Amino acid sequence: MRTFSCQDNQPSCANTFCSFAQSKIYITPQNQSPWNYLRGIQRASKRPASSLKGFATQFASLDAPDDVRSSHALDLLADIYAEEGTEKEKAGQALDLLAKYDPIRMNYWSYRKSLLGLESNTMSASIVA
Repeated sequence: MRTFSCQDNQPSCANTFCSFAQSKIYITPQNQSPWNYLRGIQRASKRPASSLKGFATQFASLDAPDDVRSSHALDLLADIYAEEGTEKEKAGQALDLLAKYDPIRMNYWSYRKSLLGLESNTMSASIVA
């Protein structure tokens, strides 16, 4: 297993680790592990989350909500839009899509949306006896 151990956070080293994680994501976009690894490299190298926006939009786009290939890409996009500050509505849209593609965590996505100061329009799943 690879670990991020670059000296002085060298950009070329971080790029190598990012490329490794991205190659694994291309193989299985719904595998959460390489997405977490990619985000860890991004944080360790002190890059903004927005540096991964182009990559994430290859797997999910708010413009094509029926063509989402990875819920993890949507989660990353929600974080990116929230980080950008002026894109809170887009972050909310991504979280609404997550409630559709990952309904088991619907209440979590609603909570995340409330942290942005946005009203949740997703309905909690009711238990049918």
